Formats: sequence, C-alpha cells, structure tokens
Amino acid sequence: MITLKLLKSALGHLRKTKDEIFLIISDMEMPKMTGMEFKKAIDSDPELKTKSIPFIFTTFSTTKEKTTEAYDYRVQGYFKKTYTVDEQAEMLDIIIKYWIICLHPNQDFSLNKTNLAINSTT
Repeated sequence: MITLKLLKSALGHLRKTKDEIFLIISDMEMPKMTGMEFKKAIDSDPELKTKSIPFIFTTFSTTKEKTTEAYDYRVQGYFKKTYTVDEQAEMLDIIIKYWIICLHPNQDFSLNKTNLAINSTT
C-alpha cells in the first residue's frame, strides 16, 4: 500500500510505476487538487485510462450533487467516511474483499478468482 497526500504526486507515481495498481481510494476534499480533479486527470490520460484502475471516494462531503458528479465520472464507489477507526477498518475490509474477487480487463485471466474463499468474519 502506498499513501500519497498530494494528488499531483499520485499522478506522477501512477504514470511512472510498472506495478499493477489494485485500487485507488481518494477523498473528495484534498489540498491543491480535489479528488474529482484527480479522477478527471486519470480519465484524460490515455495511458492511465487503459490501466482500468478501480477508483472510489471516501469522504465526509456527501451531497447528492457531489455523489452524482462522481458517478458521472465513472467512479466505482462513493462512501461516507466513518468516525471511528474500527468502523473505517470494517468499511475498508469490505471494499478490499470486493475488489479482490472482482474481474477487470487488465487482470491475468489464467487465475481463477471465483475459487477464492472470503471469510467475512475476519
């Protein structure tokens, strides 16, 4: 897991890395560049767009307008941030388990992800 606090740094990392990025989790309200501007920058970059990286928002800013705008730009999820560490950990656990078994265009289809067992009590 890599945590980058400035989204311009994140864009540079996404452009340079040869690693397969599993998931982008962004806040809507970030300094210098909003999460929506970050998503738009990814979508406007042909190389990044073809990586088909799942993108979700977690934020305290949950208005109908912002949620609609996020889905207009094809985010795969928009989640309200929780107030406790335990609730946040549970939410992230559910999100990550979902994306572990979800199929996407750039994955290795020789791996049979449907045989993965996920224990929802962990």
